[in-house]
Amino acid sequence: MKKGSILPLLEGFFTDYLPSSKGVSTNTLEAYQYAFRLLFTYFSDEKCIQPDKVTFELLGGGAVDSFLAYLEEQRHCTVKTRNLRRAALMAFAKYAADKDFTASMPFYTAMVKTPKKKETEKRFHQIFYQRGSVYHPFCAKYQYIDRTEGYNPAERTLCNRCQGAGTL
Repeated sequence: MKKGSILPLLEGFFTDYLPSSKGVSTNTLEAYQYAFRLLFTYFSDEKCIQPDKVTFELLGGGAVDSFLAYLEEQRHCTVKTRNLRRAALMAFAKYAADKDFTASMPFYTAMVKTPKKKETEKRFHQIFYQRGSVYHPFCAKYQYIDRTEGYNPAERTLCNRCQGAGTL
């Protein structure tokens, strides 16, 4: 294996480790693969580095932080999405450290130093206002609200099905 190359370990991570050893769902597997597709697209478009040239040393030199910032600033991803992409990278960093400790150490160290970001707004399963109507998330219905002033949480109403589901 070429020193520092991530592709051989990445292949083992997706073909053997995640499906067999961890038993992750196909949705998780696809989400992790998409995270790496975004990472390679970021390196290709923003840094002019092809995927076969991405090394552990490169990932350890602040590239993870800049990639996560790119997701939020350029792709307009939410903090939750950013943290999901970070989780995929962290899972691979742990796997790589177990398989090739010396080569993957810069990447693993960078991942450990990159904290999970806290969401600024609490987001719960609640109603969302969209142009004068309120969306009921559980029953997927819209209710027209004739209100021009600001949103008052004490005045929010849901249908009986949404109230019974505990969405508030």
